[in-house]
Amino acid sequence: MSYKLADAAINADIGDAIAKLVLIALARYANDQGACFPSIATIAKTTHLHTATVCRKLNWLEQQGMIKRDNRSGVSTRYLLLIAQCDTLVAESDTKQSISSNKHSIPDDWIASAKLRQSINEVLEKEIDHDHEEARFRDYYLADGKKVANWEPAYRNWCRNKQCRVIDGAGNAATPNPKRHGSRSSFFAEAAGLIAGTKH
Repeated sequence: MSYKLADAAINADIGDAIAKLVLIALARYANDQGACFPSIATIAKTTHLHTATVCRKLNWLEQQGMIKRDNRSGVSTRYLLLIAQCDTLVAESDTKQSISSNKHSIPDDWIASAKLRQSINEVLEKEIDHDHEEARFRDYYLADGKKVANWEPAYRNWCRNKQCRVIDGAGNAATPNPKRHGSRSSFFAEAAGLIAGTKH
């Protein structure tokens, strides 16, 4: 096991907790060059995830540039961990000090890729008004001043955690109302009616 890569995987901020678990599992088997050869079944056993989930998250990690796969006929797939090239790698001399040379502020004209937009819509099972949300996302992080190596996972996390404007079947955009806990009055009214109708 490469302790350097394991530390990098543990400290990774990639916006997907399950994918991070798979990444840590890969780091457990990786050598100092970042290569490992665990089977899907081995990764599933290590992470306690279903094999289908492992496959999805491996695809996601590869799309995000965290790993590279070398599928070889007749032998186990070779995984190469690339997290050493990301903003999450920590110096060996100080595990609390991040190497942030790849981090940068969000560009004024940043937009999500078409692939990312589609992926977010599929996961959330609704069509997000990405033009609107990307503008909100840019404005927020331009004001915040935070620097990140890869803004796409951050935007994916934004869409998961925010009340995003959606586009309905007619092409109209609307922001869903946040969930209200104001049904309490109707609850008490119903309870009062039940109590009033109870015979003693």
